Amino acid sequence: MKSLKLKNLKYSYGDYKILNDISYNFFPGELVGILGANGCGKSTLLKVIMGFLEKEEGEIYLDNLEVEKLSRKEFAKKISFIAQKSNQNLNFTVLEILKLGRV
Repeated sequence: MKSLKLKNLKYSYGDYKILNDISYNFFPGELVGILGANGCGKSTLLKVIMGFLEKEEGEIYLDNLEVEKLSRKEFAKKISFIAQKSNQNLNFTVLEILKLGRV
């Protein structure tokens, strides 16, 4: 993994604040678990990092580059994500699916 920095991320579903000033530095080779109760924002955090949801405030850096300034192609070459659940019925391994984003 490349270095990933989150700075003061905020995200809400309507009036319900899910992420409030989330900041963290992830370093290469570091193994990190995101733990919490149902509905506390774990999946939302990942979706905001990946750009599937638009953050309200804050900054995201990948290798010291602001993610918003990277093209989707450049971003996909640096980071991969696979959801826990998928409606796709593909006959690929997880590794093969992740490699698709690198093309």
